[in-house]
Amino acid sequence: MSRNTSPTVGAISRSRSGDRSHNRESRSGDRSHSAPTRGFTLVEVLVALTIFAVLGFTVSARVGDVVNQTFSLERRVVAHWVAENHVNRLRLAMLQEDDQLPSTGRDRERVLMGGREWTVETEVHETEYPLLRRVEVTVHAMEEGEEVGPVDTITAFLGRH
Repeated sequence: MSRNTSPTVGAISRSRSGDRSHNRESRSGDRSHSAPTRGFTLVEVLVALTIFAVLGFTVSARVGDVVNQTFSLERRVVAHWVAENHVNRLRLAMLQEDDQLPSTGRDRERVLMGGREWTVETEVHETEYPLLRRVEVTVHAMEEGEEVGPVDTITAFLGRH
């Protein structure tokens, strides 16, 4: 009947367990005994990849639209320059030929400008005033041997005096 219920045994066991918790707290800087860190789950990674894929596709589609619009704008600007140059050549030809008006009718020619080939169609019409001609210049782009367009059309009036 020897039950050891002395207060010293309980105090020792309590102090030992207290020592253990104190030792754990003192080793908190040591990662080998700390709780494992939580990383991303597979589902979270897949959701993030899906979001990035959708964003990437959207951005690349918008960039493609901007490139197409820029190409179209550049093509129209150069076509307009081709048409204006053609009208100015007609004006210069009139000056060199003593104000001889261009003859009425239709004419086609190919021109190289801006690193591209263009087809210029010119239609000269008479007007009610005999010393004035109406000139319509239509420009087509040549792509892979075929005409594309009309890309630009301008109307000008050429006259004497």
